[in-house]
Amino acid sequence: MSDNEEHVGEPTYLHTKHIKSSDKQAWPDNWEKMDHFRAIDDRKSEGPPLDVSVPDFCLKSVEDYLSDSG
Repeated sequence: MSDNEEHVGEPTYLHTKHIKSSDKQAWPDNWEKMDHFRAIDDRKSEGPPLDVSVPDFCLKSVEDYLSDSG
């Protein structure tokens, strides 16, 4: 098994959003000159914080709901 391989012995779900070591790994070397790739990169910049009220149920965990049912 090489350093970048992972073997799973039983069925499982893997979250692979951040599995690459670099999110630009497969991009061409001159990506900064291409509108398409610059637009993707620009979308990753941090925006202003949201000023919204969040309903209480969004802040509860599963454990909170289970402990309230008794």
